[in-house]
Amino acid sequence: MPVSPFQAAIDVLDRADALLTLDSGSGSVLDADLRRQALVMGVAGLDTWMHWKIHRVPLDALSQNLAEIAVPFANLVEMGERSVEARKQGVRDRPMVRARNALHAQLLRITFQSARDWQRGFNLLGVRSGFTAVGAAMVPSEAKADIESRLNQLSHRRNQVVHEGDLMRQAKPRAIRHNDLEAAKVADDLLWIRRFLTAVDSMV
Repeated sequence: MPVSPFQAAIDVLDRADALLTLDSGSGSVLDADLRRQALVMGVAGLDTWMHWKIHRVPLDALSQNLAEIAVPFANLVEMGERSVEARKQGVRDRPMVRARNALHAQLLRITFQSARDWQRGFNLLGVRSGFTAVGAAMVPSEAKADIESRLNQLSHRRNQVVHEGDLMRQAKPRAIRHNDLEAAKVADDLLWIRRFLTAVDSMV
């Protein structure tokens, strides 16, 4: 059987958990960076599930939002040229595969981490009241507002690491300082992401 979106996302989360176990607790910069990398990997699990799930949507059952995803004109020209060449060569043409690949290339430009990102993902999947349904499916259940807040916090914290090296912002820095990130907090975040994705996968 093909690997499911949930299996792909859990693989990413398992690797994040494994990174966290390497934290020796010594308080070193290396330990802190392992925690940072574990958090980034965990948030990548959110992206992974949504990308894989959207990629699996049958092309004859696209939601309105997904059907309106823009594809560069150059991609359309290339698909047409390859179809013509295939006919000339007497080769069986598979234009739908190329169409899916073009869609996938565009989806990889979209992140699915914050609450706003996930709402867009739900729209692309044609899912209504996604956060409400997921909140009811989570164990224990969570309110929509709490889920959105947690996703936004995770996305913001991930961006601090990825885009700013987790350097502390200072008006007039006299020394390099890093934002704190406790192992217990990362472990809790990774567990929450696992709970969230388990609920999402059960209802989408």
